[in-house]
Amino acid sequence: HIGRYLCQGKYTTRMGAGALVYLAAVLEYLCFKILELAGNAACDNKKSRTVSRHITLAVKSDKELNKLLGG
Repeated sequence: HIGRYLCQGKYTTRMGAGALVYLAAVLEYLCFKILELAGNAACDNKKSRTVSRHITLAVKSDKELNKLLGG
């Protein structure tokens, strides 16, 4: 489905078979990194659950994620 959306959105007309696998791996890594940092922020605040505030703190505290996500 992602490949179809990329073609419909005029991001690309041709796409290799490995491109979608690579894109999925990048998205998985970004999710892992954000959730790991958010979990650390929750532990720092002595909370057992991660809430949106912890995700915001995690993104803003990491230089590269902050730049990537437009902070």
